[in-house]
Amino acid sequence: MQTMFKEITTDQKQPISNPFANLRLKETKTKGRRKAIPPEMIQRILTPGAMGKLNVEARDVMLICLNTGCRPSEVCGVLPEHIHLKDDTSHFDLVEEGRELKSGASIRKVVLLGVAPEAIIPIESRPIMH
Repeated sequence: MQTMFKEITTDQKQPISNPFANLRLKETKTKGRRKAIPPEMIQRILTPGAMGKLNVEARDVMLICLNTGCRPSEVCGVLPEHIHLKDDTSHFDLVEEGRELKSGASIRKVVLLGVAPEAIIPIESRPIMH
Protein backbone atom coordinates (compact mmCIF):
# COMPACT_ATOMS: atom_id res chain seq x y z
CA MET A 1 0.00 0.00 0.00
CA GLN A 2 2.87 2.33 0.84
CA THR A 3 4.45 1.91 -2.57
CA MET A 4 1.17 2.19 -4.44
CA PHE A 5 0.21 5.38 -2.58
CA LYS A 6 3.67 6.86 -3.16
CA GLU A 7 3.57 6.05 -6.90
CA ILE A 8 0.10 7.57 -7.34
CA THR A 9 0.89 10.76 -5.45
CA THR A 10 4.22 11.17 -7.25
CA ASP A 11 2.59 10.54 -10.62
CA GLN A 12 -0.22 12.99 -9.81
CA LYS A 13 2.30 15.46 -8.33
CA GLN A 14 0.26 15.58 -5.15
CA PRO A 15 2.33 16.41 -2.03
CA ILE A 16 0.21 14.33 0.36
CA SER A 17 1.83 12.55 3.28
CA ASN A 18 1.62 8.79 3.00
CA PRO A 19 -0.86 7.45 5.61
CA PHE A 20 0.64 3.96 5.16
CA ALA A 21 4.24 5.06 5.84
CA ASN A 22 4.58 3.55 9.31
CA LEU A 23 2.29 0.55 8.98
CA ARG A 24 3.83 -2.90 9.05
CA LEU A 25 2.29 -6.34 8.80
CA LYS A 26 3.05 -8.65 11.66
CA GLU A 27 5.99 -10.82 10.70
CA THR A 28 5.43 -14.55 10.79
CA LYS A 29 8.00 -17.27 10.93
CA THR A 30 8.04 -19.58 7.98
CA LYS A 31 7.70 -23.25 8.72
CA GLY A 32 10.37 -24.14 6.21
CA ARG A 33 10.30 -27.01 3.79
CA ARG A 34 8.26 -30.11 4.40
CA LYS A 35 10.16 -33.20 5.31
CA ALA A 36 10.37 -36.01 2.78
CA ILE A 37 8.15 -39.05 3.24
CA PRO A 38 10.17 -41.60 5.21
CA PRO A 39 11.18 -44.68 3.16
CA GLU A 40 9.41 -46.92 5.69
CA MET A 41 6.10 -45.25 4.94
CA ILE A 42 6.60 -45.66 1.19
CA GLN A 43 7.41 -49.34 1.74
CA ARG A 44 4.23 -49.70 3.83
CA ILE A 45 2.15 -48.09 1.08
CA LEU A 46 3.72 -50.38 -1.53
CA THR A 47 3.15 -53.60 0.40
CA PRO A 48 0.82 -55.95 -1.45
CA GLY A 49 -2.79 -55.21 -0.58
CA ALA A 50 -2.10 -51.82 1.05
CA MET A 51 -3.96 -49.99 -1.70
CA GLY A 52 -6.56 -52.72 -2.15
CA LYS A 53 -9.51 -50.47 -1.41
CA LEU A 54 -8.52 -47.89 -4.05
CA ASN A 55 -9.93 -48.08 -7.56
CA VAL A 56 -7.45 -48.59 -10.38
CA GLU A 57 -7.23 -44.89 -11.28
CA ALA A 58 -6.57 -43.80 -7.69
CA ARG A 59 -3.94 -46.52 -7.26
CA ASP A 60 -2.21 -45.42 -10.47
CA VAL A 61 -2.20 -41.77 -9.35
CA MET A 62 -0.70 -42.82 -6.00
CA LEU A 63 2.00 -44.91 -7.71
CA ILE A 64 2.90 -42.08 -10.09
CA CYS A 65 3.10 -39.63 -7.17
CA LEU A 66 5.34 -41.99 -5.20
CA ASN A 67 7.62 -42.50 -8.20
CA THR A 68 7.81 -38.87 -9.33
CA GLY A 69 7.19 -36.66 -6.30
CA CYS A 70 4.31 -34.95 -8.12
CA ARG A 71 1.17 -33.74 -6.41
CA PRO A 72 -1.99 -35.81 -7.09
CA SER A 73 -3.61 -32.76 -8.72
CA GLU A 74 -0.66 -32.47 -11.10
CA VAL A 75 -0.93 -36.11 -12.14
CA CYS A 76 -4.72 -36.01 -12.54
CA GLY A 77 -4.50 -33.03 -14.88
CA VAL A 78 -1.97 -34.46 -17.35
CA LEU A 79 -3.38 -34.54 -20.87
CA PRO A 80 -2.60 -37.50 -23.18
CA GLU A 81 -0.69 -35.27 -25.61
CA HIS A 82 1.74 -34.35 -22.82
CA ILE A 83 2.72 -37.97 -22.14
CA HIS A 84 5.87 -39.12 -23.98
CA LEU A 85 6.51 -42.83 -23.44
CA LYS A 86 8.30 -43.49 -26.74
CA ASP A 87 11.06 -40.91 -26.20
CA ASP A 88 14.52 -41.98 -25.01
CA THR A 89 13.38 -41.14 -21.50
CA SER A 90 9.69 -41.65 -20.70
CA HIS A 91 8.25 -38.47 -19.25
CA PHE A 92 5.29 -36.15 -19.19
CA ASP A 93 5.14 -32.38 -19.44
CA LEU A 94 3.47 -30.44 -16.65
CA VAL A 95 2.05 -27.38 -18.35
CA GLU A 96 -0.75 -24.92 -17.70
CA GLU A 97 -3.00 -26.07 -20.50
CA GLY A 98 -6.59 -26.23 -19.35
CA ARG A 99 -5.62 -25.69 -15.72
CA GLU A 100 -3.56 -23.55 -13.39
CA LEU A 101 -0.57 -25.01 -11.59
CA LYS A 102 0.40 -24.03 -8.06
CA SER A 103 3.41 -21.97 -9.13
CA GLY A 104 5.65 -21.23 -12.09
CA ALA A 105 8.16 -23.74 -10.74
CA SER A 106 5.51 -26.45 -11.18
CA ILE A 107 5.91 -26.26 -14.97
CA ARG A 108 8.44 -28.97 -15.78
CA LYS A 109 9.21 -32.29 -17.44
CA VAL A 110 8.61 -35.24 -15.13
CA VAL A 111 10.63 -38.42 -15.75
CA LEU A 112 8.64 -41.63 -15.40
CA LEU A 113 10.52 -44.43 -13.66
CA GLY A 114 9.58 -47.69 -11.97
CA VAL A 115 5.88 -48.51 -12.40
CA ALA A 116 4.99 -44.91 -13.39
CA PRO A 117 5.16 -45.43 -17.20
CA GLU A 118 2.64 -48.28 -17.02
CA ALA A 119 0.48 -46.48 -14.45
CA ILE A 120 0.13 -43.36 -16.59
CA ILE A 121 -1.23 -45.26 -19.62
CA PRO A 122 -5.02 -44.78 -19.72
CA ILE A 123 -6.74 -47.97 -18.57
CA GLU A 124 -8.64 -48.41 -21.84
CA SER A 125 -5.33 -48.28 -23.78
CA ARG A 126 -3.45 -50.89 -21.74
CA PRO A 127 -2.68 -54.24 -23.25
CA ILE A 128 -4.78 -57.05 -21.77
CA MET A 129 -2.65 -59.21 -19.51
CA HIS A 130 -3.54 -62.90 -19.16
